Amino acid sequence: MGHTCHVCGKSRPNEAFSAKGHRIHVCNKCRPYTKTQEYQLARMRDEIYNYLHQKNISKKNQKRLAELCQSTSMDVAELAQLVLEVSRIRSHKRKRIGMLRAKHPALFRRLIDAGLIFPDDVEENAWDESSPDDNAEEDNFDWDLPIDEEHV
Repeated sequence: MGHTCHVCGKSRPNEAFSAKGHRIHVCNKCRPYTKTQEYQLARMRDEIYNYLHQKNISKKNQKRLAELCQSTSMDVAELAQLVLEVSRIRSHKRKRIGMLRAKHPALFRRLIDAGLIFPDDVEENAWDESSPDDNAEEDNFDWDLPIDEEHV
């Protein structure tokens, strides 16, 4: 049974993976590519994107983002700085985007411009600061009716 290479996306047999490549799921043909600068930058961008979209940005994640802010690539450093600002404002994901849109519109606009969030992908409910229970319609159940013991 083979594996799928994370770089090229092709399913290859076990023999196509070396020792280290087998562990990280990179085939022998793509292994030299992983040492290039552009591959490393792409991995850093993916890491930053994943931090923004995870449930909680922990203190350890914030420390890693601070390290990525020192990157020689300005693109990576700016993205890391942006996500670090978001994590300091709202580390938990629940209602993060809605709160940023309502209380920090400049930061929200920078996230859109950087391509970290897409407003078309987010439902309209996510922008609402009220909880879903606040918008729910009342039940049509009459609580004053007597309960028929036979049908229970």
